[in-house]
Amino acid sequence: MRVPLSFFDCFLMVTLAESQIIWQGGDMELEHRLFPREELPLLGKRVLLTTPRNYAGLFAKHLIERGARVVLLPTIEIWPMADYRELDRAIASLGDYDWVVFSSQNGIEAFINRLQALGKGIADLGNTKLASFKGDALPAENIGFKFDLIPPKSTLDGIIEEFKKRGIKQGKALVPMPEFEGIDEPVVIPDFIANLERLGFKVHRVPVYRTCFPSKESNIAIENGLLLNGKTDFVLFTSNAEIKNLVTLLGDRWEVLKQTRIACLSNAEAESAAALGIKVSVVAEKTRPIGLPAAVVEAMEKFLKEEKSS
Repeated sequence: MRVPLSFFDCFLMVTLAESQIIWQGGDMELEHRLFPREELPLLGKRVLLTTPRNYAGLFAKHLIERGARVVLLPTIEIWPMADYRELDRAIASLGDYDWVVFSSQNGIEAFINRLQALGKGIADLGNTKLASFKGDALPAENIGFKFDLIPPKSTLDGIIEEFKKRGIKQGKALVPMPEFEGIDEPVVIPDFIANLERLGFKVHRVPVYRTCFPSKESNIAIENGLLLNGKTDFVLFTSNAEIKNLVTLLGDRWEVLKQTRIACLSNAEAESAAALGIKVSVVAEKTRPIGLPAAVVEAMEKFLKEEKSS
């Protein structure tokens, strides 16, 4: 079974052979010819991804294309809602909202999936406008959804700033958000809701999916020694919760992270790691137009080049 790598979100076992990389995941096998070995700046580097499985394929694609060996250890699990009644009521009255404001690709996917499950579609949005980040919105745009507000800065503060810039300071906003189980809610979420309300919006926050602490099976990769035995070249964090959860999973062995190269998707994760005394080697440049997954991989390449020359 052959599938585009961008949709490949399971554990990736990577074998490097000359200018060819072969990887296998579950019952799926792909063979993909990439660049000559000398054009693979991350050749042979093992990168531990802590991002949820549904995001892993996006990051793995960029890493593998640059020669990295990817190991997936999700420290966050994404699950459907057990009860959709509140979301269903919101969808039934979409016309009452001026905006639907998304904070993640997970939120967009969960919202659209439920919209379609109820037999509704784009036409049912009526005059309701959509707001999200560029990278998160792209898959929905590809199936016909139009986003009226995409901030140049892909942060929740960026959405607030863009509303202010456009002079949009009132209205009713539906804000699809995760429900947290076994994980503390990041402070940026209630701050975002409060900032929308300060602008003048009447906000209805609705849970659309569950963000959960990982099952015990996640310890397998740690016990295999990839991280504990120094066999990991980078650990890549894409959210603050991933850092906290990996520290929890490692228990009294968490300080191994202090001896590992750490890559972060943004300054927010870097600050969380630094607060624990964990040195961060790489932070993606959010201003790069290539998108955050590619930007963090580019930053890793730059770090290794500078490390080699020093």
